[in-house]
Amino acid sequence: MTTGLLITTAGQAAIAADIAGGADLVLTHVAFGDAGGVPYPPNAAQVALVNERYRATIASVAVVAGAIVIDAVIPADTPDGSARPSHGFNVAEAGIYSAAGTLIGIARMGNGYKPPPSSGQASVATFRFKLAVDNTSAI
Repeated sequence: MTTGLLITTAGQAAIAADIAGGADLVLTHVAFGDAGGVPYPPNAAQVALVNERYRATIASVAVVAGAIVIDAVIPADTPDGSARPSHGFNVAEAGIYSAAGTLIGIARMGNGYKPPPSSGQASVATFRFKLAVDNTSAI
């Protein structure tokens, strides 16, 4: 299965506006989802994940070899949308969001399972994304 990060159409527009001197593009969150149980190839027109299961504040951002490197962490205990204390899910998709709530990039993930602590297999998962743009200093 091919994985990778695709910049969305809205993301391209936000990056171009920032580079042209418009509103600053601030990356703030990475969302993770299970793709509704059916992994799919991301498409640039998407404005949201198919089935978001957890949203994390970006843990770190760095510029490395001409790319913006973004780290996000899924902690062992991840409350779901109904406020249950923890849940497990397959990580099949991820999206990078701006402070304005725009989906900047979307990734097809390896569909690995993030177990809940109640399973006895609690784990913390760190994900790294590389966003290649021409002018990294603008973002």
